[in-house]
Amino acid sequence: MNYLLDTNIVLYHLGGKLREPLPDGRFIVSFVTEIELLSYPDLTEADELVIRDFPGKIQIVGLTQEIKDRTISLRRGARLKTLDALIAATAIIYDTCVLLMIRSFSALVSYAVRPFQ
Repeated sequence: MNYLLDTNIVLYHLGGKLREPLPDGRFIVSFVTEIELLSYPDLTEADELVIRDFPGKIQIVGLTQEIKDRTISLRRGARLKTLDALIAATAIIYDTCVLLMIRSFSALVSYAVRPFQ
C-alpha cells in the first residue's frame, strides 16, 4: 500500500514517539510537509540534518496542475482549509492512504484517511 505522511507523523516517527510502527509500504510526503518540517523556529542543526536525510528515503511530491485542480474542488466541496485540501488532493492523485495524527480530515473519510497513533 502507498501512504502519504502528514507533518506530525513524520515528526513523531523521527522522534521515536509513534505508539505503533509505520505500516509496510511506500511513503510519500507533500512539499508542504517538507516546508513545515524545515521551518520550525526552534529547529536545531542536528534536527535539521535528520529531517533533511529522511526525505532522501521517501518521495517528495511537488505541486502539479492536477493537484491544484483537485485542491480547488475539495475546498469547494468539503470546505477544507487550503493546506488540508492540498494534502488530501495529493493523496487522491497519488492513490495513497493519508496517515495523520489529527482529526481535521474527518470530512474526507471516503478518501482513505487513516488516523494514526
